[in-house]
Amino acid sequence: MNRMIKNILSGIGSVLVLCPTSGYSHYKGNGIDFERSDYEALEADVKAIGDDFYQAAEHGRQHAAEAKKATNECR
Repeated sequence: MNRMIKNILSGIGSVLVLCPTSGYSHYKGNGIDFERSDYEALEADVKAIGDDFYQAAEHGRQHAAEAKKATNECR
């Protein structure tokens, strides 16, 4: 029973970090700019998603062209 209570309290404590014990926060990553506004951060996220989508579309287009070429060669 004691171990179960300790695990429950530990889990709650890891979610509710109200007073970190050290100056290091594991929530901050290297290279993250915390000086940006919310709008600038959202704009950068949307641009990154758009770039990823464009790359996926290009990859799909190339794959479809290769499949079409292979189908035509088999005939």
